[in-house]
Amino acid sequence: MISILETVLPVLAMMFLGMFCKKKQFLTKSCIEGLKFLVVNVMLPLAVFHGLATASYGKEMIVSVSVMFLVMGATFLLGFVCRPLVDKPQNKYLPFLTSVYEGGMIAYPLYTGLVGMENLSVIAMIDIAGLLFCFGIFINVLTQMEDHTPINVKSILCNTLKNPAFIATLLGIVAGLTGVINLLLDTPAGNVYLSIKNMMVAAMSPMILMVVGYEAELSKRLLQPCLKSMAIRAVLQGIFACIVLGVLHILIGKNELMDIAILVYMSAPGSLGIQSFVKDEDGCKYLASTNSLYMMLTIIVYAMLSFVYR
Repeated sequence: MISILETVLPVLAMMFLGMFCKKKQFLTKSCIEGLKFLVVNVMLPLAVFHGLATASYGKEMIVSVSVMFLVMGATFLLGFVCRPLVDKPQNKYLPFLTSVYEGGMIAYPLYTGLVGMENLSVIAMIDIAGLLFCFGIFINVLTQMEDHTPINVKSILCNTLKNPAFIATLLGIVAGLTGVINLLLDTPAGNVYLSIKNMMVAAMSPMILMVVGYEAELSKRLLQPCLKSMAIRAVLQGIFACIVLGVLHILIGKNELMDIAILVYMSAPGSLGIQSFVKDEDGCKYLASTNSLYMMLTIIVYAMLSFVYR
């Protein structure tokens, strides 16, 4: 119970701080937009690059990343299919709640709380699929929808190649495969690199959580679509988690650390930073509120895993 509180309460505290700043008008809307820009274009790409540049690559990685990428694509498409189940106008954002996962701020700390920091690479390996799908397809479709431009493959590819986080993903994979960053870390310059990286990304998670809290506003009007969206995501993720476990057991064999990583990762809410790409204020409230409420299910799953595996 203490480990759960140590992980979840700081997240909730930053969200509540964002809510408080909005209520007291300590932060303006333009200030929040500035924070979003800083996170999306500077902090997040750097964090993504470092995570992938220092990851381990092998057969297990290729299989797990491929399976998770296909699952995210399937749940994303099913989100469009399930749109009629949620009231308008919120339902246009449903696909962005049924797919992808909040790895860095939620799944990572919960997973290491169960199996230890030394096993972080297992869930980080799975999250490669999330990074590729999120910044290669997910965010680009959302951006085009917000800009009211037709969604087509050519536009998605063009926007993808210009997206700072996706560029960082590709460069991170190249650096990871070549081992250049690990070589750098073995030199005196490695500590300098880490100090700069740590300083630049240290405030990323608090900033995103404050934005989420600032834009979260659960009213009676939003309660019904939020609860419906939660239920749809929970059902889809529950079904696909069973499928993923079965497929991975067949292809790479049973691995308890991998099983726990899959269950923790797929029980996490959607991206808490998605509001950074949404221009519609009502849409931001819907997305932020649904993800905030979904944390309750995440905590329940984590508590069950903690009871079974400890």
